[in-house]
Amino acid sequence: MSNRSIGDYDATIDRINTVFKEVGIHPDELSQLDHLCYRTETMEEYHRAIKTFGLLGVSLGEVEVEGRPIAVVRLDEPIVSGGWTVDFLEVAAPKTSSPYPSGLEHAEFVTRGLLTDFEQRHQELPFKRDAMNRTVNPELKFREHGISVKFHQLNIGAVIRIEEALAKEAARQADVV
Repeated sequence: MSNRSIGDYDATIDRINTVFKEVGIHPDELSQLDHLCYRTETMEEYHRAIKTFGLLGVSLGEVEVEGRPIAVVRLDEPIVSGGWTVDFLEVAAPKTSSPYPSGLEHAEFVTRGLLTDFEQRHQELPFKRDAMNRTVNPELKFREHGISVKFHQLNIGAVIRIEEALAKEAARQADVV
């Protein structure tokens, strides 16, 4: 199975690169495009997508985010496109409050340096800041000009390791009490 089963990631990444150039986000400000998100329209499709895309790499598990499951796959063969190398694919179940057709929905980038510095350099951009108060990996969202991207300081692999360690520590603490 090929990464091409994910969809037209070349067109998605090219569009993002074009918009970044238009709005003044320089690739040197970003250390990586760490993952693409494939959003599904139904739960049945979500389960099929996990099986299908799971063949492209190693499943790193599933977590609940905003009331719906999201799975992450570390790709055996990273996607190389538009000057970026993408190591992970996120597969998102549908949100009941936000219907969306199946396919590539957004990309997430790791900033070079502090996220707050990146935000300050681009204060004229209409970022959504509702996830800036997260304890682990705060993020800025940018949904304009036909793209949806998120910016944060850690890649999804590191976030999964941190969250697993925090869960183990919480369980250990609960056993102590």
